[in-house]
Amino acid sequence: MSALLLGLNFLFGGQGDSSPVLNIKVGLLCFQRAGFATIDLILLGNRMRSIPVLTALLLSLTANAAPVTWTVDSLLFSDGGSGFGSFAYDASTNLYSEINITTLRSDDGGFANYQSLLPSVPSNDERLFLVGPGAGGLTGLSFFFSSGLSNTGGTVTILSGEEVFCEDYECSQPAGKIRDVVSGSVSAVPVPAAVWLFGSALAALGWLRRKPIT
Repeated sequence: MSALLLGLNFLFGGQGDSSPVLNIKVGLLCFQRAGFATIDLILLGNRMRSIPVLTALLLSLTANAAPVTWTVDSLLFSDGGSGFGSFAYDASTNLYSEINITTLRSDDGGFANYQSLLPSVPSNDERLFLVGPGAGGLTGLSFFFSSGLSNTGGTVTILSGEEVFCEDYECSQPAGKIRDVVSGSVSAVPVPAAVWLFGSALAALGWLRRKPIT
């Protein structure tokens, strides 16, 4: 988790200019991987009306970052088949999105594609249940992770799982097991929070420079 360090320094006067100079120093200290970043925004002229805009910007930086994208690596099934794909997961809200996982037969032919969560069984940070169209009809895919997925990313092992036939999209009563997941992992490298801070600050500075000095 990161902490936002804000310092506001109001300097008045200076070389005959009575207009206030607002020097906003924004420091983001990220205790994960982003390190320490400092951005100085110097606003010249009487722009006290811009403070609400900057306040909104700074408050928005404390919000959660975008969902982390996880890649499925080295997925292997008990019949020699494999799989690949990715999904996004936000650990702060327990929401999955952008799911696109494809499974293959042992001869590398396409078997099923998963883009939807299984509605009958809830997924969370430690397990993922999917449903999608397969070669023999609707199929379901499950992953059980060795540890909970988090917004810090990393590599998490798929401990177990299986692919089954489903009678409908609820798949509450699987029509039969197809194969087991024997190995695989998911990995993610999230964008450091300092990058989001830098981009947002530059956008705000560009907007303020377009405003006429009064």
